[in-house]
Amino acid sequence: MSRKSVEAIIFDYDGLLVDTENFWFEACRQVCSIYGVQITEEHRLDLMRSGLSAYLVESFFLPDSSDAIHSKIHAVFHQLTGGVIDLMPGVKPALKALDRHYPLAIGTGARTSLVQEDLSRLPLLDYFKVIVGSDQVARGKPEPDIYLRVAELLGTEPSFCVVFEDSPKGVQAAKAAGMLCIAVPNRYLKGIDYSQADRVINNLGQVSLQLLRQL
Repeated sequence: MSRKSVEAIIFDYDGLLVDTENFWFEACRQVCSIYGVQITEEHRLDLMRSGLSAYLVESFFLPDSSDAIHSKIHAVFHQLTGGVIDLMPGVKPALKALDRHYPLAIGTGARTSLVQEDLSRLPLLDYFKVIVGSDQVARGKPEPDIYLRVAELLGTEPSFCVVFEDSPKGVQAAKAAGMLCIAVPNRYLKGIDYSQADRVINNLGQVSLQLLRQL
């Protein structure tokens, strides 16, 4: 795909734009402790590969619904962060460089309203034409629904979209949607198989128009 045929850029959110993965892990750990379940570092990769609440309910037979666990995790997460989160390396330069040439969007497993609130505080909300969270679709990642919905709202064919993702299930979702995908593994996901991705880079500071031309 040449640069001219790239029409939109889509970003994942947690672990790619914002440094929140450790907070989510700690929130899961605290919620599990309520049920007498202990999770350790050995469970981190499985949590990040799967939906947090679904993984916990299915793996540890928690006596609550996935939605109930999801709500508890979110409550603890916001207690831990106090509404203050850091950006991942290279985010601002990447957004500034790409915003001049392409519409930018977010496709995330988080709830849309929470992402909008975070971006307003950072403040980065004005960079994004479209934000689609898991609350807007029937199926989350690794199914393609989130990314297909983003493309629909942008009015862009999926094949003309480039996705930046940090997780294997996100890469799988992007490819299932028929999009190009650049993997950006965070520090907890080094050494994971990203062979489905069209390119792997170390951080968003490496993003450039030249990178997009080479896809």
